[in-house]
Amino acid sequence: MGAIAVFYVWMIRAFDDRVALLASLLIVVTDLVWQFAISGLNVPLLLLLVSGMGAAWNEALRAEEDEADVWALVWIGVAAVLGALAFLTRYSMMAFPLALMFGAAFSFRQRIPALVITVLVPLLIAAPWLLRNMQLTGNPFGFAWVGIYAFDSVLWRTFGEHPAAYMGLKQLVKAVVFGLGNQLENMGYFFGGFLLPGVFFASLLHTFRNSATQMSRWVWLIAAVLLVLFNASVIKQADPQVFLELNGLIVLIPILAAYSAAFLYTLMDRLKLPSNILQIPLVVLIVGLQLIPLGIKVVQKTPPRFAYPPYFPPVLFFIKDWLEPTELKSADIPWATAWYCDRVSLWIPHRKKDFYELNDFKFRISAMLFTPETSNRKMLTQIQMGEYAEWAPLIKRTKLEDLPLPFVTALPPNPEQDYLYFSDRVRWK
Repeated sequence: MGAIAVFYVWMIRAFDDRVALLASLLIVVTDLVWQFAISGLNVPLLLLLVSGMGAAWNEALRAEEDEADVWALVWIGVAAVLGALAFLTRYSMMAFPLALMFGAAFSFRQRIPALVITVLVPLLIAAPWLLRNMQLTGNPFGFAWVGIYAFDSVLWRTFGEHPAAYMGLKQLVKAVVFGLGNQLENMGYFFGGFLLPGVFFASLLHTFRNSATQMSRWVWLIAAVLLVLFNASVIKQADPQVFLELNGLIVLIPILAAYSAAFLYTLMDRLKLPSNILQIPLVVLIVGLQLIPLGIKVVQKTPPRFAYPPYFPPVLFFIKDWLEPTELKSADIPWATAWYCDRVSLWIPHRKKDFYELNDFKFRISAMLFTPETSNRKMLTQIQMGEYAEWAPLIKRTKLEDLPLPFVTALPPNPEQDYLYFSDRVRWK
């Protein structure tokens, strides 16, 4: 809601109230935006930061037109601060500070001060966090780089091997190429529907009279190209509907909605209708097309309370006290067990020897949980031969004794043993 409010003010200042209303409605009725709004992910914050950045950058260009050089530099600083915060929210958002640097170099009379601001402000804001990462991990980006070279969960779950075998220029190029193909193939889903990207690309052929609007478009276009490249290395061949958190392109929706709405009103004005009231049915049609996916979901039956399979929070809350706060568990959904059980959780190692080495020499693993995250996979390609191949007997529930955790019990929500809990002793009596 905060992002929409800031975005609306930006649109009024950059265009007019008609464009502001249409563009805001196009965002509000986008189903993907609502998916992120209720997901608990960081995208709503990024939408707010991107909208604020766009509003600040527009004010800087307006100040430049009015020859108010001091105010132009102030607004550039505000945009740079918001761009730095976006980068700290998600590293792929580095695209925005880089795009602002380009805009500062070509859009202002005071080119050097503007460029210095767009370079130094993000560096000063991001430096403490990057130095902290360097101190803890030896890398300014911590372990986020693993996401670039991880084509599945194997690299994340590998212990005792040097990761150099998974890294290199060849793997990076492969990740980017796969990601670009994925994003082009599923462009409608990455951008929240077919309407916004389609009209936005058409608007690139139109020259806006407002110089601030025209110059801003090049800045956002550069940011979009960089973001597509950065996100490609992370998304690779993953299904964006399944791995919602890997969709970093959704933050471009304010830019797409802004220029799409402006272009649509330009086309409607050129129709020279007898009255502007006759534009209302066209606006309703445009908003209705964007509303279709969300509308279908609203009129459908009530969705299930939980994203099951594999997540069933009640059973995870139930088994929380089976472990002491100092004990550690391993799971195929360690993010969920860490959150709902409030216990340190380890992703099930790639190989059994890694499990034994960790358990014997690093830290004792007191329990292990298998869920539908692994059991619902394809039997041959994903279980027998996939990334969990060494754990296939446990996933198939055939050799349950093949583990240094001799006690096992099935958990709700159904009798098919979707949740299988291994432990070093009986903890469920």
